[in-house]
Amino acid sequence: MKRLMTFNFLCLMIIGCIPLGGPENAARAAFTKWADEIYKVPYQNVQVSALENDGTFATVKITAEYRADNGLSSPIPVGQPQGIAPTIPHTNQEFALMPTARGMATATAKAQAIIAEATATGAANISKLQALGMIAFFSTRNWTFGIYAMNADGSEVRSLYSAPGRTLFPAWSPDNRSVAFLSEVHPYGDRSGGFHLDILGVENKTVRRLVDNVSMDSISWSPDGKRIAFSTGKICVVMLSNAEFQCLVEGKSPSWSPDGQQIIFADSQYMGGILVMDINGGNVRRLAEIGGNPVWSPDGKQIAYDKGGIWLMNSDGTNARKIFDDQTLSGTFLAFTWSPDSEWIAFGSLRDHDNVQIFAIDAQGKNLVKLTNLPSDGGMPSWSH
Repeated sequence: MKRLMTFNFLCLMIIGCIPLGGPENAARAAFTKWADEIYKVPYQNVQVSALENDGTFATVKITAEYRADNGLSSPIPVGQPQGIAPTIPHTNQEFALMPTARGMATATAKAQAIIAEATATGAANISKLQALGMIAFFSTRNWTFGIYAMNADGSEVRSLYSAPGRTLFPAWSPDNRSVAFLSEVHPYGDRSGGFHLDILGVENKTVRRLVDNVSMDSISWSPDGKRIAFSTGKICVVMLSNAEFQCLVEGKSPSWSPDGQQIIFADSQYMGGILVMDINGGNVRRLAEIGGNPVWSPDGKQIAYDKGGIWLMNSDGTNARKIFDDQTLSGTFLAFTWSPDSEWIAFGSLRDHDNVQIFAIDAQGKNLVKLTNLPSDGGMPSWSH
């Protein structure tokens, strides 16, 4: 007995699930992995039959003949109702299984055109990202925390530093020779001691301890590389030359302006708003009533921040607008970072229902690129300068 099945494969367009052969081959590969490794479904004659595209996601419908030579009456997983099975997340991809009438459909001209468009768009975006330096991020491997780096297109992931305790919020120095990060004071058991602010030499792998008892929060280098802003519940600034620091005002998530004259930061309360001040702590003013995790663009024109999605506003607080609606932006792991040309924003998200992965989206909110396929949680990206 044969039964014709249609599989809807939901693939993030221009992301890591598009191999050299484009979405068509990605759909076949995903179905094969699902059928062979997850539910052991016997099948044959996999073909692309339709594909739709809304600008962010591409839906590939593929058909396959189900071979019932093992006595199964349906490939729908045991315990699932007959008809349509729920979406099954696996390896950062989603696709649903449903029976259909007998008969093999062929890919339409529209489908072929969208496949070509998706492949071309993905290749163009990857080409743009390849020229934009490196991204540092944190991730866990084998129960060990570490700081990693990769090319801005997601290729060539390599380890920079690992430790038994949490190593969070990496931040490239302006000359890209060092990475500042937070390291856990008590990596085992009691975690009440907070974090150290450390600096890693990328080439020689030496670590210098700069400040103790720092809050778990993002950090920001001054453009001249001589100071770092951090949070202890207050916004503080430390001199790298002598490790002396001064705390200025209450707040969190500091980000230095490109001209070095101001620091933007978030209110201490969750989503309590975005504020800016001069680097001496004076002239504090509010730019947004709601929001968190602000980051200044390298050209100084815009500020990215979290407000239940990725929002942008002009540096003076005007023209606030949402560019990306992602309700899975990963709270504790959330940190935005701008590309050096101010055209892209990288961030951590759970949108694939798997581990926290790193994505990039252009500043218009139109092109989404998945950069990582990490085996465990990662995030808090920092773009090199």
